[in-house]
Amino acid sequence: MFINEGDGVYTHCGRSLKYRYKPSQTDRRNILVIFSGFRDKGTLDFSGNSLNCVRQDIVWIYDEFGENNANSYYLRHDGESWPEDIVESFIDNLCSEFNISRDMIIAAGFSKGGSAALYFSLKLGLGGTVVTVPQLFMGTYLKTSWPTAGKIVAGKRGQAVLDEMDSLLPDLIEENRGGGAPIYLITSKGDPQFKTEIEPNVEALSRLENFNLIAVNSDYVDSHIAVTSYAVPIVQGLLLLLLEGLNVKLGPHEILDWKEETSPAAASVYGTPETSIQVLKVNDGRLFVEADTIFRGIPVDGYGQMERRLHIGPKTIDLGTVLDSGVSLRNSRWGRVDYSGGLTATLKRQGVSLDDLPFGGHEAKVYLNHFKARKSALAPLTAKNSRWAGAITKDYSVLISADKKKTDVLKLRHADCEIIPNGKYNHVDVLSINPEGRLLVRGCLAPAGTTISEWGQALMSLVITQGGEVVATKRLGIAHRNRDLPASLAKAYYHDIGSKGVDLDDLDAGNYELSVTVVTADGIWSSGAIGKLHVAGAFGQSFGTKFKVEAYNS
Repeated sequence: MFINEGDGVYTHCGRSLKYRYKPSQTDRRNILVIFSGFRDKGTLDFSGNSLNCVRQDIVWIYDEFGENNANSYYLRHDGESWPEDIVESFIDNLCSEFNISRDMIIAAGFSKGGSAALYFSLKLGLGGTVVTVPQLFMGTYLKTSWPTAGKIVAGKRGQAVLDEMDSLLPDLIEENRGGGAPIYLITSKGDPQFKTEIEPNVEALSRLENFNLIAVNSDYVDSHIAVTSYAVPIVQGLLLLLLEGLNVKLGPHEILDWKEETSPAAASVYGTPETSIQVLKVNDGRLFVEADTIFRGIPVDGYGQMERRLHIGPKTIDLGTVLDSGVSLRNSRWGRVDYSGGLTATLKRQGVSLDDLPFGGHEAKVYLNHFKARKSALAPLTAKNSRWAGAITKDYSVLISADKKKTDVLKLRHADCEIIPNGKYNHVDVLSINPEGRLLVRGCLAPAGTTISEWGQALMSLVITQGGEVVATKRLGIAHRNRDLPASLAKAYYHDIGSKGVDLDDLDAGNYELSVTVVTADGIWSSGAIGKLHVAGAFGQSFGTKFKVEAYNS
């Protein structure tokens, strides 16, 4: 097989092409090929969660060619056309590998990637394409907007190559007049490139039998890069249709936005305080939280316009303003309100210590005070999608869980954690000292009523106690063990990280008790004592044994 899951390299005539492959999750045979815009090296458009809805095979092609992994529009490098040749060869090898024809390849791309997707779709007769804000005069765009990339593309032939690239797409569009596979081109009058790249070519594009022009017009679309992010749901819908073999002829369409001031629904929520967590994590006992905090319909577009304080039980934390234009779009409803000053975070984004937070459960709320509007409120801290963060420190464990209604904070002493009964869901499989004097510790700790089926759904640490006092915690890894556990708890298995054992050299001579603590989105639990550890003094070490360990409930 010439293509493997994940990142790979395809070679042709001594040249190489980088790709990423995600296998199909269905019996459908169409393949989606994604071309990317100008991005940081090693990154790809639509490589996150936005294409999780696609069941078919997905192949991303990197626009990184030559020794310097340079952008080339997938077409030219140093004045030569070998990037175009290797992309064509790669697509043909995809067809051969999966025993499909070219018309079962669906291409998509955005900006520069849109130009490439449109080019190869027209040239190779692919099964269809979805593109946003492509450049049709690629050479001129390179020269004016990306001159360094333009020089790498053109090489010693210079302007002649850029002139050639200006004519590539217009010539192909003319050659395909009256025919061709479905093309969906998404643009916006809010894109400054609309006047220079799209409008001059609309008449020629419209001669393609299956050409569809979708103009997305919104107050939120005020730049070139804003078009694709705003149109993600449209892109997803069109790709899903094409990949199922459905060619929906739309023709030209202009999508208009709603206006908040004309919407009856807007009046009913005007001035309502709203919060939405964007970042939630705990590192080294410090809470880092960032949240959109607005009064519905009331602009907040700069520093010093709102006061915010986070309340967790009796603890009060001053928050600062972070300017972020994305807040307006994230909180849009019926029309544009400028909330670009609505993101709040801990001061200087340095987090805040939880050491002085009282033990027990608390609800987190945010006090909001809009100076100009003279509105204030104490609002629940919420999250549009459920999320959690936690930590296990020497002095306590903490869980912060947020949903659409509220955020709860639970801080417990290790001695106060609920102990899971010994048995199938709490047992030790390995507790021993390896030849390097490190502790091997492996076992199951699976709280009832929770789910630990994916990486990141639990935190686990070894807790080391002496005389009833915790002296250290050591982070443990999580392993997959579905042999003895239900699928919902397949990763409820702790494991010394990298199978290298836990370092114990920081412990003084003496006797210790060992336990394991687990934190999940649902709570904090303990294994109870799983064994005892003896660290020998200098006299004991002279006999060659520094550590001895004994398991209780293996």
